[in-house]
Order: sequence, then structure tokens, then C-alpha cells
Amino acid sequence: MKFHEHYSRFLGEDNIYKTIGVGQSKVINSILIGIFIVASFSLLCFSTTVSKTEKSFFKVFDTWSFYLMITCLLSVYILLIIERTRQYEHIRDKAGHLNQNRLSVILFGISWNSIVLKYFWFEELASKYRLITNNELKSYKLFINKELEICVEPKFSINVPLLSFLATTLVPLIGFIFVAFGIKGQEQSKIIILSIILMSPIFLIIISRVRDSFKDKKRNYTNMQNYSLALDYILEERERNCTVQDEDTY
Repeated sequence: MKFHEHYSRFLGEDNIYKTIGVGQSKVINSILIGIFIVASFSLLCFSTTVSKTEKSFFKVFDTWSFYLMITCLLSVYILLIIERTRQYEHIRDKAGHLNQNRLSVILFGISWNSIVLKYFWFEELASKYRLITNNELKSYKLFINKELEICVEPKFSINVPLLSFLATTLVPLIGFIFVAFGIKGQEQSKIIILSIILMSPIFLIIISRVRDSFKDKKRNYTNMQNYSLALDYILEERERNCTVQDEDTY
């Protein structure tokens, strides 16, 4: 097997998410698409209503479109909790141990850099690659190490979690305080619409795409590191087994 074929297999069917994790539910993905469409429609209706109304700050939210938006937002978080709980239970049952509790996984997702998960994955790979010779594995490792020497670990200048917190929580909160205690008219409408957009699933999807775009670059570098570490682990494990077998012959 050539290097590019083996590395493609490592990134594809043998990646950590497929080896240990559980795939995303197609049903949940379909529901999320439906929620996004409904949320976009309700946001458009609410923005139109706010821009034309002269109601007080609290009465402006007493509309069906606002309640529908809130329902969509809650639905997104409920589905996220269901999906992460499903993933947590699957990985815990398969790997036998996870150095995160259920709440940590729900709030922050699975920590794929966990040593426990990573080395469980390496053990799975060692079993899958048992027919590949040591010389082949060493040549693959030589290739990937050369790539790592010329690569620079990607850095992202924007703190996406901080940006997400400021945009979805702090900015709307400040905006609502300003509106509740003085700003009226068109300025009130603009602040309310901006705050709702930032709190809506639409902005969450946009910020997720920005984060995932960076993660793709980061993942490419991490994949090369993990590939090198996995090959190291397999070669060292084979060497240890050979040593044990030699000792048992005496």
C-alpha cells in the first residue's frame, strides 16, 4: 500500500470519529434544517413588525413571530443536548472510560484530544494495521514527519468562543438595557432587531461556520500529528510484544 492510500484510509474510515464516535443522526440533521427555515421566516416577520410598531419595549415582544423564534432557539439547544448525550453514552460504552462527565460533554462537546480516547483509538488502529509490515509503517512515518517539518501550526487571531459569548449574550443584554431605560422610536427597533439576530439560530450557524472553517485548517495539522503518533505507538507496541515473546522463550 502506498503512503497516500494509507493516509487517506487513516483520514477516512479509520479516523477517530468513525472509530470511536457515533455518526450524526440524519433525523436530527433534517429537523435542524427545518428549524433554520422556520427561524428565518419568524425573524423576518418579527423584524418587519418591530420596524413598523410604536409599542412599548415589553409589548413589542407579545407577537407570534417572537414566540416562534424563542421556540426555535430552545429546540436547537434541546437537539444539541440529545445529540451530545447520545455521543457521550456511545463513547463511554465503547471505550469503557471517558474523562468527562455527561454535563461537560453537553456544554463543551467531546474532547477528542483526551489521552484516554486517543490511545484507545491507537489500539484499534494497531489491530486494523496488523498485516502492514514494520518497514511500510516506518516509511509512512518518514513521509509524514517530513510534511510536519515544513508545516506551521495554524493560529487563529480571533477567539471564536469569546466572540460568540459577546455577540449572543453581552451585546443583546446591553442593547435591551438601553431600550428598556430610554431609547425609543427607530433606534429601539434597530437595537431589538440586531439583538434578536445575534441570539437567533441564524447567527449561531454563521459563527459555527466561521469556527469550523478554522477547525478544518487546524484539523489538517492535528491529523498529521496524530498519524505520526499512531504509527509510533503501533511500532513501539510491536517492539514490546517481540521483547516479551523473546523473554518467554528463555
